[in-house]
Amino acid sequence: MHDDIQPEQPSLREVIQAALKERHEQQSLPALENIPAVSVRGYSYASADELMPKLESALADSGCWVLERKLTPEYATLEFELNLRDVYELYCDLIATGLEFSKENHQRMTGLCTLRNHNPHKAKRRRVATIRLEVSFLVQSEMELGLYGMGFA
Repeated sequence: MHDDIQPEQPSLREVIQAALKERHEQQSLPALENIPAVSVRGYSYASADELMPKLESALADSGCWVLERKLTPEYATLEFELNLRDVYELYCDLIATGLEFSKENHQRMTGLCTLRNHNPHKAKRRRVATIRLEVSFLVQSEMELGLYGMGFA
């Protein structure tokens, strides 16, 4: 008797699991080196002397590593890294300092929060993101303060 040995066909369950695994790998987050630096711009009516201690405290509390720091009376630039798992704390702390963001910059920060939340690989939650924060210190003139205080009488 001649036995024809046919290769064993995968079960339907194995086929589905393989397809799901392949799809999951295609949708996973980019490799660490492929996460671009995020540039965020904010502004404050507080002076640099008032805001910078609060800002530096917020960065330290969130576990950030400051890579570069430039400070003038008109603006500050901070480039830092942080673990993605700490991005919520950083975002909340930045808002708590009194820093104002445009809609676009809020979207960039919430994009980082989304990236953190939808990371399918728990072991990769320790990913590091680089953020470049630019802060403009806006100075209101005494006349502007008077107009706002009077309500444009």
